Amino acid sequence: MDELDEARRELADLTEWWKTEPPREVRDVQRIIDVAREASEKAEHANPFTRGWLRHAAERTAAEQSQLLKQTAPWLENTTIPATYAEANAFRTNASKATLDHMRKPYEDRVRRLNRSRFNERIKQRLAENIETAKTTHEPIPQPHHRHSR
Repeated sequence: MDELDEARRELADLTEWWKTEPPREVRDVQRIIDVAREASEKAEHANPFTRGWLRHAAERTAAEQSQLLKQTAPWLENTTIPATYAEANAFRTNASKATLDHMRKPYEDRVRRLNRSRFNERIKQRLAENIETAKTTHEPIPQPHHRHSR
């Protein structure tokens, strides 16, 4: 197994493992958002007499947690946690996915780099073979057929 195959396997293994056991960074992001999400859920299910006060508390909590999220996950483009439960829930899903993408990126970049390197090596090899063929035989090197526009 060469380096490219190892890199591909490592990426596939991590991707599979992270489906059941998210990395610490994802869990940290989720915990921060969950604090704001729970405050907004509590406000939405409160009785009419305390709902207003709890909504303000949920907005403050969302703002505080947003600051913490900005410090904890600087790779996230949007760190403003919504103050309603449904929006915070959707935000949690998107932030978790963005964090996983961030965690996966170095592995994907390595696979891309090794793949490009392998491709370049094959091109060099073919070029060397074609040059050798041209030196030993006086037959023309096969060229790809191009369509000519009229």
